[in-house]
Amino acid sequence: MDNDYSLAGVFFADDEIIWALATYEHRGNHWTSAKISSDTSLLNRDGEKTARRFPCGDSAKDDLIKAIDEISKHCDFEKLEAITLATLGPYEGGYIKPGSTAAEVTYGTPKLRRITQGCRSPKWSGFEIEKELNRELHKRAKGRPPVGFVLKDAEAFVLGEHYRYRRLGRVEAEGPLDDTVFYLLADTGIGGALLSRGNLFQGDASPEIGHMSVHLHSDDVFDKLSLESCGAHFLPCLEGMLSLSALKERYDLNPEDIPRLPSYDYRLNVIAYYLAQALMQTVFFFAPTVMLLGGRVIENKFLLPKIRSIYSNYLRNDLHPNQTVYFPDYEMQYHPEAHIKPWSSPDAGVLGCLCWSYMMGTDYSQ
Repeated sequence: MDNDYSLAGVFFADDEIIWALATYEHRGNHWTSAKISSDTSLLNRDGEKTARRFPCGDSAKDDLIKAIDEISKHCDFEKLEAITLATLGPYEGGYIKPGSTAAEVTYGTPKLRRITQGCRSPKWSGFEIEKELNRELHKRAKGRPPVGFVLKDAEAFVLGEHYRYRRLGRVEAEGPLDDTVFYLLADTGIGGALLSRGNLFQGDASPEIGHMSVHLHSDDVFDKLSLESCGAHFLPCLEGMLSLSALKERYDLNPEDIPRLPSYDYRLNVIAYYLAQALMQTVFFFAPTVMLLGGRVIENKFLLPKIRSIYSNYLRNDLHPNQTVYFPDYEMQYHPEAHIKPWSSPDAGVLGCLCWSYMMGTDYSQ
């Protein structure tokens, strides 16, 4: 047993399960001020995989059980306050809304979250993740079990990246929670999450930026989207055009091919064109302080400059003969290098799980 850890986090990636334990020195007024010390160097090493991990299997329930087993081997389970899991989405559940039927329990009672039937991973489709998590926690606890929470993968990433940037002094802000951070995850699917003034934007249903419709690139052809790529509607969307399965189907691109593409490859221009549209729409809706891009789709050194350039052109009005007019007049339009950034760590997702365990554990551990 390693230590008297009080926080746990598990991030379920496509091919591996990433987990970590942590302690904290004090409970501050806000979570970004907390000094969270993990069992690995999650905070201080950019671009490196430092969290513990093991290969995943073919069963979502077996993966969850194995993750809890690993955590229980390395900590005193009775001292664990909270554990947070992150998986692919979308989710169903959350808090019951006004107008719910009597069969849905009393208004205001939490509904257990589950992964939507028909999600892109068959083993997770319809999986009642929160129910199974709490069942496993109760089975192992001799006294009061730790509290269990679940997040979407992009939500975990935006929390972890925000915490890293804050603790490492990479953002300038007057207060601890006065910024808005957007995270776009471009990988097996396309997902996004927004952290505004310290709060995750979650809405009444599971927000799915991946289904945002996009304008076709002049070098692209759209006929229909296969069920493997999207298949949810009859419009070209981010996930249908840019997910790893879509890139394989449409351009014969495998994940390992993307970092090797030369700057002149037209496929990079197409990818940048669609991602820049997503960022432009995000700016119009939320005007975030910073927008972060993560996932295997963006892992090419030439891609980010292309995205920034196209993004700037989108927001510029060149019809005036004597001046360039920006609309709307957002400061981030003038300095895309400072506001559009790549992800800093592949383990930011599990760090975000630890942050959520800290944030929510505060309410449940009193």
